[in-house]
Amino acid sequence: MRATKHVFGSGRAVALLFAMVFSTALLGCSSEDGFSLNELGVFKMGMILPTEKYELGKNTRPGVRLAVSEMENAGLRINLVERESAACSLETARKSFDQLVAEGANGIVGAGCSSVSIGLLQKAARQEIVLVSPSSSSADLTPGFDPSIDSSDGGFFFRTQASDAFRASVAAREIERDGGAKRLVIIYANDVFGNALKDSLVKAVSEDGSSVAAQIPYPVEERTSYGLSDFDAVARRTGAANPDAVVIIPVVGPERQAIVGALINENIEPDDVRMYFAGVAPGTLDADTARLLGEPSDEVLVEGIKAVRAGYSREDRYEEFSRRAAEFVPPAEAGCRGCIRRSYDAAVVMVLAAVAARSVDPAVYSAEVTGVTKGGEKCFEISQCLDMLLAGKDIDYDGPSGPLEFDENGEPSQGVYDIMEYDSRGVPTRLRSILFPPE
Repeated sequence: MRATKHVFGSGRAVALLFAMVFSTALLGCSSEDGFSLNELGVFKMGMILPTEKYELGKNTRPGVRLAVSEMENAGLRINLVERESAACSLETARKSFDQLVAEGANGIVGAGCSSVSIGLLQKAARQEIVLVSPSSSSADLTPGFDPSIDSSDGGFFFRTQASDAFRASVAAREIERDGGAKRLVIIYANDVFGNALKDSLVKAVSEDGSSVAAQIPYPVEERTSYGLSDFDAVARRTGAANPDAVVIIPVVGPERQAIVGALINENIEPDDVRMYFAGVAPGTLDADTARLLGEPSDEVLVEGIKAVRAGYSREDRYEEFSRRAAEFVPPAEAGCRGCIRRSYDAAVVMVLAAVAARSVDPAVYSAEVTGVTKGGEKCFEISQCLDMLLAGKDIDYDGPSGPLEFDENGEPSQGVYDIMEYDSRGVPTRLRSILFPPE
């Protein structure tokens, strides 16, 4: 292994009563070594994620709250302290981190953005505080991926979303499946996330026989709106490359529709040039794009644009989780349904590791985080995992995001990716899901 109160709606009163009775019993239960959950004490959990003003925050923060609620119902005592990072502000995140350390946090769910997580690695190592990110996917967070970046974390950083090196390979295979590309243009966010994914994609498509004609960056800004003019230069450079395919690597934000709109405005349309989102794909596409173009939605063609989206397990056992999650994020508002699952799992693996170590001290339980995700007896629900840990068993937690199987770097050894395609209404439909690397 790597040295590694919330109340539901009234419709769940019976279930809540059962959970309270069960948790009271579990709290007093002792393991074979005499340890009980009561002896663990209170786990003070910090949160450093974007605010719910931003899409990423809206879809990750509720997952942590749901996990805390269900862990409390299972007999654990959790004190959740919520801080934020604005959108992707490292300065704000560092202040939040220092506040949480001063308040005695035992572990932190965060950060959200890859650039922020990289900026917190050294602080976490110095303070010996466990960080578990539900959404930082940059390959630069994998030690050694980019020798120019110090991503050493002292064994205190973990993540429940797989490296984007996997996503790049899946995107490259989808381009090859569609016939390959002789003049591929990659438009990417010029930050830690976008640059690393772009570099991985260039390597992957080249290995598959495609050729990259242009790599076009755009600046990442904390904005809530964009216009076509913000991407006029990007669209012109794309057109000058005469592409047969375009890959867009955006962060989570309104620039996604603006980029598509600017390309269409430059007569680069998906019926002539294949388009793919390899970053975070928007939940819908045509209405906002049409508004930016000043055209009726039925006159703006977005049909056929594809996206490679980080997916999640769709096994039947997790259908009940979808219902529980809907009480925290209504399906209509869930732009990233996998995000709430990965943030839920980020909170759970942290606390399961503490139970396995019999300590809330991150310097102690960090050595158990990787171990609770692989190699032992499978468990899928919090109460089931706790029973097994108290019985002295080695567990392998598979949460609603799917099998985690952390590797020696504290990150998933495989990723689930959904291949999506937008229809004539700009609504994405899942074509298939891919596990990568394949087993």
